[in-house]
Amino acid sequence: MGKRALFVASLVCGGLGCTASVGGKFVHPGEYDHGLFPVRVGYGPQDQGILGSDWLVDNFTATKDRPGPAKSGPGYVLVAHYDMDDDGKEDRTREEPIRDVLFLHRRTGASMWVTLTTLSTREEDLDLSELAEEVIERVAGGASTMQLDSPGADSRGVVRVVEHRTAVAELASAACRLGTDPAYEVDFELADVDRLKLDPTSRSAKVRLVIARTPYRDRVARSAAYNSKAPTLPVILIAALRARPERFDSHLADFAKLMEQVGMGAKDDHTPPTQASGFRCDAAVKRAAPSVEPPAPAAASTAPAPMAPQQAPPPAAEPKDNPAGAITR
Repeated sequence: MGKRALFVASLVCGGLGCTASVGGKFVHPGEYDHGLFPVRVGYGPQDQGILGSDWLVDNFTATKDRPGPAKSGPGYVLVAHYDMDDDGKEDRTREEPIRDVLFLHRRTGASMWVTLTTLSTREEDLDLSELAEEVIERVAGGASTMQLDSPGADSRGVVRVVEHRTAVAELASAACRLGTDPAYEVDFELADVDRLKLDPTSRSAKVRLVIARTPYRDRVARSAAYNSKAPTLPVILIAALRARPERFDSHLADFAKLMEQVGMGAKDDHTPPTQASGFRCDAAVKRAAPSVEPPAPAAASTAPAPMAPQQAPPPAAEPKDNPAGAITR
């Protein structure tokens, strides 16, 4: 069966409700193959990493000569739930990586990733800019941490749940193409809402996000008896660079190099293409420079702050069971 056998890996049951585990692999240090779809990242020398020695592959174990098996612990995989026929009921679940390939910069802590994500049927016709808004909400999001207060007179500590909210401001966007498929690129900044109250110029990170359509349809799981009429879901490609604002510009060339090393084959191909698809964008449309101020109490202000807090699920780095058909990675 060759590489086509990787189309659905580790199938453990058949029919509705089946759980399948999927994930790609590194053929050598300079090439990652998706496995489920004919997508490849990396077209450089086989003995070198895709982005050079400064960028570490974080979501695969390290071996002597190449990245080893994908990591499967918390923060690297999630269980996705899918409603295949849009009837509001879960039909299938699948364990899958949060990001297909994730790079971390060894000195600055910046991150870059590429992943394929399955959409719901109702998201299929959304503009790429609208899909980007959904992803931004998840990248920004909010998080809760548990904090132990110092013991009082009764020597008992108090555990409090502290919510951290993140504000987001979009800076610029551009229409792009990955090969012949339409894509969309947007830059935005993130800020911690509590820090904004003390310093309106505070920013925690800057992100460049790319979303591209693909020709692929995902069956999520296949029964032993292949059914060509089984429902399928659309697939998009997401790539991103995230860094501290003062480091962001210095990593843009590396992100451009990453995008130039993405190859998407035709939907019926059995193996990834032998050359990259090519990535190009029109001139970016810059947004008006946001005059960011911390959110004021509702009674003290009649207009929302230009950079409003986003209420969204936790970031993708903290895996949660996702709702049916939602963007998960």
